[in-house]
Amino acid sequence: MARRSDGAKQFRIAVIGAGIHAETNIYPSLANHLLAKVKTIAVCDLDDARARRMASFSGAGKSYTDFKEMIRKENPDGVIVCLNGRLHPQVVIACTEMGVPVLVEKPPALTVEDARRMWQASQSSGCPVMIAHQKRQGTAYVMAREITSNRREFGRVVQIEAKMHAMPRFPTNFSCLMEWQVHGIDLVRSFGGEIKDITARSWVMGSNKAAVAILLTFASRAVAAVGWGTFGGPGPFCERIEVVSDKGKGVIVENASTVTFYDGSWCRTWRPDWNPNLANQSQVLMGYVGEILHFVDCVQKKKQPSPSIEDGVKNLEALYEIARQTGITTEWRFTPSRF
Repeated sequence: MARRSDGAKQFRIAVIGAGIHAETNIYPSLANHLLAKVKTIAVCDLDDARARRMASFSGAGKSYTDFKEMIRKENPDGVIVCLNGRLHPQVVIACTEMGVPVLVEKPPALTVEDARRMWQASQSSGCPVMIAHQKRQGTAYVMAREITSNRREFGRVVQIEAKMHAMPRFPTNFSCLMEWQVHGIDLVRSFGGEIKDITARSWVMGSNKAAVAILLTFASRAVAAVGWGTFGGPGPFCERIEVVSDKGKGVIVENASTVTFYDGSWCRTWRPDWNPNLANQSQVLMGYVGEILHFVDCVQKKKQPSPSIEDGVKNLEALYEIARQTGITTEWRFTPSRF
């Protein structure tokens, strides 16, 4: 690891993937927010021009078109893999076999079987694989979990209501589930715990148009009502979660940016004040900076990351069961960032 100005070691990270999502969220996080703790040492992409451009932007300097060559030559402390669900399994498994911890963009794979192979590779190699569900590390969701996790004050979670609307511009309904509403199942699990039972219904109006209603029962016996679909978003009303306790208290997160905590007849609300400081930058508020910091902390302290590849398997298992019950064909197509 490189040395920081205070003598501590910087975490040396390499990035595989230089597409639009990485360019707009991952590289700005590394370049603008994490310089004190993380050193970006190299970038890899099959498109050499993009790799060189992102290497220059992030301060890495070095670029590659072969990720295995990059790992052999640069020996990173960890890698970020930001490609797509079809390519992730082979790249992530190869990275773990080379002894490198991985932070991989969601979805980790397109099938449960491939995700399980990634989980097995992580266990066999001892290299952690974290799923980049950045919403878990978003400012609003971190605040909400701090409230709900204080069982003495908040009480026991008994009920969750959640929605995650989308738009019929995803190429298929299953693509919408895999690329967008996978966040929804991960968030619900982060508050409710392990899912014991799923009941799902739908109105499928076309190959990329559907309304979906889901009832969940958790191992804790808490229940959740979830509304998904391809209508109602994106926009200021597309995303909401409300968590209710047996003490009559609740916390609401609106559109990943506003938190309301209520107890009977009173409430208090937090929202960003939008002052031009780093804490109010979108990469921080939306959780991209937090997920990288969590990944680095877990690797350095040899802790299990959250969400892990095991969580990734369970999220995909839930999505496939929802698709089965609702009659949504499990056809995934690549969703370009400029859709």
